[in-house]
Amino acid sequence: MAAAPPERASRLARVPTWALAAVTFVFAAGVSLINAASVSYWTDEAASLSAARRSLPELWEMLQGIDAVHGLYYAVLHGWISLVGDSSLATRSLSALAIGGTCVGVLLLTIRLVDVRLAIVAAVVAALLPRLTWAGIEARPAAFTALCAVWATYLLLVAWSRMKWLTWAAYALVAAVGMFFSIYLALLVVAHAVSTVLVHRFRSRQTVAMAIAGG
Repeated sequence: MAAAPPERASRLARVPTWALAAVTFVFAAGVSLINAASVSYWTDEAASLSAARRSLPELWEMLQGIDAVHGLYYAVLHGWISLVGDSSLATRSLSALAIGGTCVGVLLLTIRLVDVRLAIVAAVVAALLPRLTWAGIEARPAAFTALCAVWATYLLLVAWSRMKWLTWAAYALVAAVGMFFSIYLALLVVAHAVSTVLVHRFRSRQTVAMAIAGG
């Protein structure tokens, strides 16, 4: 990819990060919401809505027998539809907002790793990826899994550089919440642990902190 002209790169660098993040969030969530109200629920979405419409005691009782792996998402959706209603647009907008947050995470992660120009490209590409737009238009927990995966990775990079226990605790919390949305996120924590060892070696403070946070 050709380098940006110096004056353009300079203009991009002067744009506040919060403004880029806000535009990214609105764009990504908006892309996922296109035609969200015009598509009928499919089987798993109907199951989400059925679970979320129950009272919390009824939901807890249901989870003792079935769908326990999606319990956190059902509880979040329960709270959401109590605020905004349970129309198809309302229920799916929760996932769209999660995809907006995911793309903001991609933006900040790429800024940290490369530069603002590439970060904008990465965020736009993420917002348009068919698998992410699919996750953003359905009332299922996939969008929240993506959200936790991206932000856990961002927090890991911050923790590597700052070595503050509060940051490591935030990483551990986001990773743990992500595993409640999808147990497969545990594989990402394994990848993070391997990356920490490869970058910082076995006896570094970062590796010790990663072992504690990942454990």
